[in-house]
Amino acid sequence: MRKILVLLFLFVACGSVLRAQNQITVSGKILNMEANKEGKRNLPFTDELVEVFSYATKADAEEALKLMEQQFKKGLPYHGLKEIDITEADPYTGYYEVKTYSNGWLLVRVGLSSELHPVENQFQIDFKIRGAVALDQVVVQAQNTTPNELQVIPVATARFGNVLPLNLTLPIGEHYGKTNARLVYQPFVVDCTTDKIEAYGRPYVLEGKEYHATQERRMGYDITRDTLQRFVDPEKQLSKDAFVLNYADTVYLSHTDRNYAVFGSFSFVDYNNIYYSKTSMVNTCRNILLMDLMEVPKFKPFYLDFEDYKKIAERKERPVPGEIQINFLINEAKPDLTDSSTVEQLNDLVALLNNISSGAVLRSLSIEGVSSPDGRYASNLNLARRRTEFLQDFISQRLHVSGYDKKSDARVTSWKELADTVMVYDTLLARQLQKIVEVEKDHDHTSVAVRRSGLMEKLTPYLEKMRKVTYTCVYVVNRPLTPAEILQKYRANPDDSFLPYEYWHLYQMVKDTAELEVLYKKGAAVAKAYENGRPWVLPECLLAASYINRDTSDLSLLEPYVDRTPISVSDKRPKLNYIKKDFNGYETIINPEAVVANYLIMCLKEHNYEKASVAAQILEQAKNKDYEELIAFALCMRGSFYNNSQVFKKVAAISPVNEVILNLMMGTNRNNMYAQESLEKLSDETPLYWFLKAVLADRMDQGQNMSLDLPEAVKCLVKCFQLDESFVDKALKDGSLRESTVDEAIAEYEMQKKN
Repeated sequence: MRKILVLLFLFVACGSVLRAQNQITVSGKILNMEANKEGKRNLPFTDELVEVFSYATKADAEEALKLMEQQFKKGLPYHGLKEIDITEADPYTGYYEVKTYSNGWLLVRVGLSSELHPVENQFQIDFKIRGAVALDQVVVQAQNTTPNELQVIPVATARFGNVLPLNLTLPIGEHYGKTNARLVYQPFVVDCTTDKIEAYGRPYVLEGKEYHATQERRMGYDITRDTLQRFVDPEKQLSKDAFVLNYADTVYLSHTDRNYAVFGSFSFVDYNNIYYSKTSMVNTCRNILLMDLMEVPKFKPFYLDFEDYKKIAERKERPVPGEIQINFLINEAKPDLTDSSTVEQLNDLVALLNNISSGAVLRSLSIEGVSSPDGRYASNLNLARRRTEFLQDFISQRLHVSGYDKKSDARVTSWKELADTVMVYDTLLARQLQKIVEVEKDHDHTSVAVRRSGLMEKLTPYLEKMRKVTYTCVYVVNRPLTPAEILQKYRANPDDSFLPYEYWHLYQMVKDTAELEVLYKKGAAVAKAYENGRPWVLPECLLAASYINRDTSDLSLLEPYVDRTPISVSDKRPKLNYIKKDFNGYETIINPEAVVANYLIMCLKEHNYEKASVAAQILEQAKNKDYEELIAFALCMRGSFYNNSQVFKKVAAISPVNEVILNLMMGTNRNNMYAQESLEKLSDETPLYWFLKAVLADRMDQGQNMSLDLPEAVKCLVKCFQLDESFVDKALKDGSLRESTVDEAIAEYEMQKKN
């Protein structure tokens, strides 16, 4: 489907007379009177390029027409002269829309024919043309009481990474609609690899003016229960007249390395039945993948200011809570030291306490032993206390410090707690246990009842989960170490544990990239544990920057730090660099520039252009030239180059390859000519040159004649395959090339390989 492109040419040197004119938008249809043979309605020029040019004066229009004819005789494309605006008429509807002056002139060119027409303050101007002769307006009326079959010709659609546009412009003939009917168009996307539905687009609903009245009168219609009501087009009404269905939406895909087809379900419904329904393929599985060939600049990472995220050694008490699962010997206070998991958890707890004590003073260690509910309550509680006291002694013998407070406690898990835990894993078993608990209120009586019920064998795994030890150690930071002492401590034992302020200094002193990445991960985890779950964005941003420098990515690093909450109801953009306070008065910078910028770079690396465009909109608020190219590229890869000339120019200027691809993506004959000029800037020794040349030749039908020679597009593709055979797979998937062209090129390539 040919896209309509409107290129605005701004006049730099305009006289005072021109400035005084009002610029308006003129629209209309350009129809072919030759198509009226045998009683057919006027139809658009489907086989001819129809262009509309607007000029300030009749003299400018005549001068441009003269230049067109001169350039055509020389075989040159027309490059324009004093146009205010240029547009192409839609080949499916003949519709055009162009900007001009209220007293300007329009020049319509169809093939070799041309017509001049004054604007004269008209907002709608229709043209009826037969060959080279313009005729007066003619109205032809015809009736067809039965809708013809909807003709939906599937075409290739562009895919932008994980973003797939669902665009459709479909002329729908007379007598499909009725004033008491409703049209529902529902697009859906199918994964061509699995043949499963990937996503649904937003429904489009068009209603006749009497639809609600007939529904209410005949069926007791309740609009509050109509789930489709919010999708009704408020600008149009359905009737028996012909109309054009214009639809646009976007879906986000799970995989960026697969192709997707788009299907559409068309339903016309009156007050009690579906009188016409059809499901058709709208877009084929051969997506247009030219954007995947864009040359991505080597964006450098951005860094936070260390002083804004400094950690200091504060002299205040800090609790560090935790939990361990220890297996004890049956009916004894001693842990089972033959169990590897028990030994490992005890060693980890001792190591944690020793590490904390290396840079701080351990004030207290509280340990609570929790026993399972099976058995007598008094004996269970006594056993839990003995085990807790044993653990306190066991740990103190292995710690390098003394003088801290030891606090021990114990409790027995109730049968209700056990039932709640079981409910998460086994609903039936939990309900059986709950019935016993509701009857037997006493703990010991419940224990006896459970044993008699025969449930103990099934409950055994859950009883083990109840036997655990929780602890809380409270420490106070002692004298902070100097940067030199911190580095010396690190060099002596890199695997040692450090406090957040020590990591802050290490990030600025350690030079080895691999070592730093380990420190970034450790520092982020330690800070979160020491500060009641509050994240420390500095090491995460530094780790992301390190990943970017070695050309890798991990969106999960910075995703928690990019807040997409809109500024307000009217401004949907999330805020940049704003301060948020929690209940304790702790301030956090939300969406810091460097974090958003690094996140954006990683989104581009992972072809997640939906998230990239959101990050770009946030980053735009910085008004920083350092981000301009990054923002432009992100918006471009999302498809914004279609309607944003600044994005188009900035990204096209990055490389000739990007210039060629963006012009090809625009899809107009004029841009194809610009792409041909840009292509000559590339080296013809690369497979990409020949691939892009094949796309261009395929569009312009170069070499498509009756001779026995291969078409130009086929020759270019064969040359591309010879330089890099991986392009065979690209050509098979890419809808930028006709399927017949690809098949012929592969056959020729295989034949040449055999010879």
